[in-house]
Amino acid sequence: MSLQTLDADQRRRCAAFDLTDDDLNALAAYRARVQQRLPALLDALHVRFAPWPEIQAALKDPEVHAIRLAHWSRAAGGEIDNGFAASARRLASAFYDHGVPGYAVAICHSTVSRAIIEDMSAAGTGGGLFGHNRRRNNDAAFASALSKIAWLDLELLLETYAEAEASKRAQVIEGLAGSFDRQMGRVVSA
Repeated sequence: MSLQTLDADQRRRCAAFDLTDDDLNALAAYRARVQQRLPALLDALHVRFAPWPEIQAALKDPEVHAIRLAHWSRAAGGEIDNGFAASARRLASAFYDHGVPGYAVAICHSTVSRAIIEDMSAAGTGGGLFGHNRRRNNDAAFASALSKIAWLDLELLLETYAEAEASKRAQVIEGLAGSFDRQMGRVVSA
């Protein structure tokens, strides 16, 4: 995948977080391992969210879990094609609809991205002195790229939260205005 294949908005986001083609290649090199290990890793992380029941309950919901797994597989594998933003919005909407506060999205993102980096570093095998050095360099490139994409992703998620909040506010205002109009209509007709 190349950044040049992305739409202008996605390229702008990538530039903001200094995400390059080399970063996407570093993520792609780990894609198969990430996709193999991620389901168990996300399940294992549930205990880390015990101090935040508002997060933990949503993460254990099968619908949210499936959306989260699909999205993190995409993000950690460097698959940020033009469907990536829609995937991020689905995840943010699932979180929002299940009552996960905005601050909790940042906690969850930090926890998951660090856990993926730790898991990928621990999952590899040596291979002699030269193999070890190459693997360490690859792990460092993966960690850097995942950090960048996690920030890009968090920006998309928080943008979706802001849109959801604005929509909710508009619905509340519309509801209040409708109620006011009905009550005023009753007063006038009385």
